[in-house]
Amino acid sequence: MQDSSDLLRVSISDRRRSTAKRRKQTDGLLRRLQNDGYLLLRNFLDREEVLKARKAIIGHLHAEGYLATGSALDDAEIADETRLPSLLNRQDIAHQEEVSI
Repeated sequence: MQDSSDLLRVSISDRRRSTAKRRKQTDGLLRRLQNDGYLLLRNFLDREEVLKARKAIIGHLHAEGYLATGSALDDAEIADETRLPSLLNRQDIAHQEEVSI
């Protein structure tokens, strides 16, 4: 995994750079997102906030029967690989205080 944090940090924080240079860095982020399908941004979000959101999401998955019985919740082990959860359009989860960072 390539960490994109440096590209993002530079393109956001240095407003004195010329528009062309910032555009080049933004294009680099977009290219990486298109090629890899994600951007890894280490330390971009507060760790404690991310852990709270993860715990809330895992709680929902557990309540809906997606997690393996008897496994530790922190492991978030999926019960049935043929029945994977989707979090798309799950406004009930997205609007929870713990998840809305």
